[in-house]
Amino acid sequence: MDHIKTALQAYNFGTGFFDFVASNGGKYTKEIAIKFSQEQYKKVTHTGMYHCLRPEAVPYQACYGDIVHP
Repeated sequence: MDHIKTALQAYNFGTGFFDFVASNGGKYTKEIAIKFSQEQYKKVTHTGMYHCLRPEAVPYQACYGDIVHP
């Protein structure tokens, strides 16, 4: 089941999520999705084009992609 969640989240985040999961234990977790979102958001936040659409993501500053739905 974890590989399905990883694939679904990669559809949301992009294929780089596969490598990120592999280098962080190889198993999907919500925490890994949050960490990936945080790291990617830090890379693009300066553009002003991205902001948190989901209130659930704001406390984590995990505003890249959708951390709620894998």
